[in-house]
Amino acid sequence: MDTVPGKAYAELITGSVIFGMLGIFVDWLDEVPTLPMIFYKQFFGVLSLLAFIIITGRMSLIVPRRKKRYLLLLGFINTSTILTYFICIRHTSFR
Repeated sequence: MDTVPGKAYAELITGSVIFGMLGIFVDWLDEVPTLPMIFYKQFFGVLSLLAFIIITGRMSLIVPRRKKRYLLLLGFINTSTILTYFICIRHTSFR
């Protein structure tokens, strides 16, 4: 068996487990308001991507060449999805 599909499956499983554990951390942070939590989640995600892009030398990935409205729409949808997910976790926790 080729190692590339195995690596891809391992990355997919790792990402799913980390995203699945996000609810536990949101539930533990009762005192932190939802909007600042989302801001810092998105902010550190962007910082991580920028660090990766700079380290690998793919600076051309930073500037969008086409479909800029589509990228803004995706950012809005992503942020609103995370907002509703965090609000649902807050209202359905068992504590």
